[in-house]
Amino acid sequence: MKRILFALAVVCTIQQMFSQELPISEKTNKISYEGVINIEEASATDLYVKANEWFAITFNSANNVIQMQDKEAGKLIGKGVIQARLKQYGSLKYSGLWNYTLSINTREGRYKYSLTNINHSGRDGIQYTMPDCGLIENEKSDCPLYYSKKKWNQEKERLNTEIKIIVNNLLEFMSDINNEDDDW
Repeated sequence: MKRILFALAVVCTIQQMFSQELPISEKTNKISYEGVINIEEASATDLYVKANEWFAITFNSANNVIQMQDKEAGKLIGKGVIQARLKQYGSLKYSGLWNYTLSINTREGRYKYSLTNINHSGRDGIQYTMPDCGLIENEKSDCPLYYSKKKWNQEKERLNTEIKIIVNNLLEFMSDINNEDDDW
């Protein structure tokens, strides 16, 4: 009996270690990756230009991604996509796109980023691959024939990792604002 309880405790601990909580916004009650980052002595204009540069470097076509640019207000809004993947018969196949909105607002000495509105689209830009499976907040997929609850949660965890990479890339790029080498 003690062995069964110990084994159960180990399994629960390991599962808890590897499960990743998705960040929920207190304002909207939706999954949202957001933060306010202070960068002393950086002007709002410098932060805006640096964020705009990040969009241009990070996305294949920043012109297609950026939906709004307002330098005076210090606001950039872009729409990005991440390939969705579905494991079937032991291999991963593409299964549409995860769409999201990324906004960056700049002020003197700080900027705010917010990655929100994450939803699955069955269209991958070229062809219709499957039905739209819904918002990331959904407990279950809107297309259970493709994504069982288990597969949906696995895809959400994979997506969480992909989004964290994007956010960390942004944070790292923006932190280098004072180290620009303009003396060329």
